[in-house]
Amino acid sequence: MRKTLALAFLLAAPAAFAAGSASHNVSVQLLELTDIAIQGGDVSIVLDQFDPGTNWVLPEFDESTSLEFRHTSAAAQKVTVETDNAAPSFALSVTAQAPSNGASAGQVALSTTAADFITGINAGQGGAGLRYDASAPMGSAAGTDAHVITYTILAM
Repeated sequence: MRKTLALAFLLAAPAAFAAGSASHNVSVQLLELTDIAIQGGDVSIVLDQFDPGTNWVLPEFDESTSLEFRHTSAAAQKVTVETDNAAPSFALSVTAQAPSNGASAGQVALSTTAADFITGINAGQGGAGLRYDASAPMGSAAGTDAHVITYTILAM
């Protein structure tokens, strides 16, 4: 009986000593990220017709481009818009059409001061069509305005 008991203890002992564990902490951190891009390339608007109703140049528009944006901030973000042209000869405005995240500020007359364009953008991604409207004030002479339009995503 003594041999049987010793043999049972030896067979059970490796199983009891083989178990073990170790643990550690792992943290995952998502940093605040933002990204914004224009889709569709450069825009050229040509004012080339008279408006019979006003006897002046007919305004024109372009809807060939769009804006895509995304961010990971817990706080709502906004997109602003501005031009680098401090003294344009012709009026130029832009509208965010049907934003999928946030609210459009409506038609924004472009200037060198950044203006709110889309507000209340929640974390995630979104986009909007861009509609540019151009017009020539009464008495304007032929010419060309060049603009670099900048869209910026930032905290509200």
